[in-house]
Amino acid sequence: MTALVTKHIELLSGAPGGVDKLRMLFRQLAVTGQISNDGDSSAKSDWRRTTFGQVFSLEYGDNLPAPKRSGTGEFPVYGSNGVVGSHNECCVSAPCIVVGRKGSAGAVNICEHEGCWVTDVAYSCVPPDDVALRFAFVLFQTLGLDELGKGIKPGLSRSEAYALPVSIPPLAEQHRIVAKVDELMALCDRLEAEQADAEAAHAKLVEALLASLTQARDAADFRASWQQLAEHFHTLFTTEASVEALKACIRELGVKGRLVEQLPDEASQVVLELVAAERVAALSQTKLTKHNEQANTVHWACPFSLPRTWCWVSLSALTLQITDGTHHTPTYVEQGVPFISVKDLDGRTVSFADCRLIPEAEHREINTRCNPERGDILLCRIGTLGRPTVVDTDQRFSLFVSVGLLKLPKRVDLSAYLHLVLSSPLGYQQYQRIKAGGSHTNKLNLGDLPKIMIPVPPLEEQRRIVAKVDELLTLCDQLSLGLNRVGQHHERLASLLVDQAVA
Repeated sequence: MTALVTKHIELLSGAPGGVDKLRMLFRQLAVTGQISNDGDSSAKSDWRRTTFGQVFSLEYGDNLPAPKRSGTGEFPVYGSNGVVGSHNECCVSAPCIVVGRKGSAGAVNICEHEGCWVTDVAYSCVPPDDVALRFAFVLFQTLGLDELGKGIKPGLSRSEAYALPVSIPPLAEQHRIVAKVDELMALCDRLEAEQADAEAAHAKLVEALLASLTQARDAADFRASWQQLAEHFHTLFTTEASVEALKACIRELGVKGRLVEQLPDEASQVVLELVAAERVAALSQTKLTKHNEQANTVHWACPFSLPRTWCWVSLSALTLQITDGTHHTPTYVEQGVPFISVKDLDGRTVSFADCRLIPEAEHREINTRCNPERGDILLCRIGTLGRPTVVDTDQRFSLFVSVGLLKLPKRVDLSAYLHLVLSSPLGYQQYQRIKAGGSHTNKLNLGDLPKIMIPVPPLEEQRRIVAKVDELLTLCDQLSLGLNRVGQHHERLASLLVDQAVA
């Protein structure tokens, strides 16, 4: 191994995707004669410099649909990127290299079985007698065959592969190279396992310390937990996953009343009275009666105690209407009104960049029942669950059935705080509680959305909570940005070392 690689192996392996880069680097050094069992480089005067096509032949595979495979295990069946079954016959009667032709074009696999069946989406290559199978496998992995297969019509052309330059050492040297590569791949496996263990331990530590915050019994316990966290902040929050866990903790602390002071002259009951008054003005008597029944129902025991000035209520108590988009696929047109589905919501804003358009008449019909307006909240309820998004536009649009609409009062602004609750761990725990559907498609039934329970602080405290959460999440975003910059710098440095090592 080169001294450069030995000196910087920790930096190389610790970079994003670093262990995979190390694997490729070791293979590249090996097939260029810079790694041997006896020293840093082997004599290369007796290496044969030629082209891929002068040494190797890529043979088309034969079609073998899944129903025609025997499945009895005598011979493996290869697709474009590995074994896809077995058969009682073979079309290649010797160990070979399998190279993806379509699909995973350029993917390289080795078959050391005495025969196999290679399907028509791949090539087979039986190396000549003077090239060891496992050396060919290492060599093929360094040629960038997968990059050759990324044209307008993805697929690996034999003529392009045949033109690639290759160097073939004597057979004895090939075996030494393979032995050294095996040793280095085992090293990479150990590095990867150590990293995985370290990452798992780090995640458990972050989880335990954040849980001590959210589960604190009183103010003194909370201060002690926060002090413990603060002392190790820069060693704890060093990964994207840990920063995301911190964001979730901040949201949870916000909706538990742990982030800002409670004032004794404020009361949450005022919020409910303001919403109820607006609901009376907005709904017919029939709809009002039904909605109030839902608003006054407590559906399950609330998961934690609240500050004295707060109260628990169902989602209905804070809304004028809970509905969803059209259950019928509308007519799509080139020019018309935006039609929004789950894919157009990211939890922050409604995106019109890639949405479908529908005729004006169909938009008007849909919006007689479901009319999203600025300040309302949209909730993904089919496939993706949750991802609440505040409507932050006056642009007219309609909704598909996969999106729920929480129609909020306009005389009192609850959208930012309610968005916080619905984005918090408390919100997502309740989505899991009420979700329906099978293993492939989860959904939140419209009739279950009113069951979501909301902790309600006084109005002014809501604003203080939202401001504090926004402040802390901005700091988290800055932390993520710093991590990304460090990761990019680390990756660039590792790439420079790799380039220098193989130069």
